Amino acid sequence: MRTLIATRISLILALLVGATLLSWFLDQGQGSSSSQYASIAILIIAFVKVRFVITEFMEARIAPLPLKLLADGWCVSVCTLLIALLLIAA
Repeated sequence: MRTLIATRISLILALLVGATLLSWFLDQGQGSSSSQYASIAILIIAFVKVRFVITEFMEARIAPLPLKLLADGWCVSVCTLLIALLLIAA
């Protein structure tokens, strides 16, 4: 059991580090004509990371279904709102 937990957490941590590196790589292209697309991609990556943290490290994975749906709904709604604000401001 302990090995399974360590492996799962290690895998999630590796995915979070990879997503951070991908965001950093996308940020290096700012100033080009596709900077708006890069910003949207970075926001989406950030909220995928937020969902991983909520699910795995805050243990929402074992929470009741309404709480899982509330957490997922919050992630989707806030990410959508921020993308909409980004598109309106541009």
